[in-house]
Amino acid sequence: MNNREDHYVPPQPRSRRDFRIAVICALPLEAEMVELLLDLDWSEKSGKKYGKAQGDKNAYTIGVIAGQNIVLAHMPGAGVGSAAAVAAGLRSSFPGIEFAFVVGVCGVAPKHPLTQEEIMLGDCIVSTSVVQYDYGRRGPAGFQRKTNLDSLGRASAEVRAITSKWMTRNGRKQLTKRLAEHLHELIEDDDSIRHPGIDRDHLFPPSYIHKHHGMNEDCDSCRTDLGICDKDCESLGCDLGQLIVRTRPNGTQCQIHFGPIGSANTVLKSGEHRDILSVADNLVAFEMEGSGVWDAFPGTIVVKSACDYADSHKNKEWQKYAAATAAAGLKAILNKLELSDHEINPQGKFQWY
Repeated sequence: MNNREDHYVPPQPRSRRDFRIAVICALPLEAEMVELLLDLDWSEKSGKKYGKAQGDKNAYTIGVIAGQNIVLAHMPGAGVGSAAAVAAGLRSSFPGIEFAFVVGVCGVAPKHPLTQEEIMLGDCIVSTSVVQYDYGRRGPAGFQRKTNLDSLGRASAEVRAITSKWMTRNGRKQLTKRLAEHLHELIEDDDSIRHPGIDRDHLFPPSYIHKHHGMNEDCDSCRTDLGICDKDCESLGCDLGQLIVRTRPNGTQCQIHFGPIGSANTVLKSGEHRDILSVADNLVAFEMEGSGVWDAFPGTIVVKSACDYADSHKNKEWQKYAAATAAAGLKAILNKLELSDHEINPQGKFQWY
């Protein structure tokens, strides 16, 4: 947690009803990165406990990020169902929530289907809509996904207006600058957070499968049901000569991308299926919580960072750096987020620390 004297602190909320921004994280690592960027923890600062509604099984952290009071909900596990349950508990305990940010890591399409921008590991993705791509019908001939509004979530008018502002050239420039600053804060607080290196950003052709490319002697890590192996590329003999070579003029600098995000109770580990889904609905990224939160909060914005390419070579090498980038992206957004008038301090007094 930061302790900088030039950070603005909003008036302390009097009750749970006064909180208007929620942050939801599925993994402890994701929540840890958000906590590291807290400018203030209200329970430590004032000792006040806000509690929760009867029947709410969630665990919360209450604090301030970028001058905004936030409640951080810690999920017990990943998945759409878990996210929906957490969102329901959050809504009952904090009825004033207007914006819910789902923050963490995701898989990505290597090229933005609309802008054709290259998306690389560590980049930050901000949702413009959420598509539940495992919602549909399965028959003898296969699966048919529903493509109506039950599966394609349209953001609220306010969220659409805000993201449109962020998507301008100047808006992206400012967010990218802020993200870099907050990522630097995290790296200063935790020296284990580091960019793995451009040479570790491995993108294989969609058809090149992560499996044994040499002798396979009764491997306990093979997933015959999925047609892949859980061992790393080096152990399996994956041919690095197959890698798709990409370069970025500014090196390791994180970029921010906007677009529809696919959400499902599925860990996507197929480059070919990734590309089919991406083209069908212009999906930029794939994750497992956004659609679970969407129904409870029309003001849901998914802020996630690329830790893999949603293909069979998926691994956790980039997970910590991606979690840090997502948290930094959240703080950059909260720096720019303007809430409507809402008086919580009748005296109109402002606090600084």
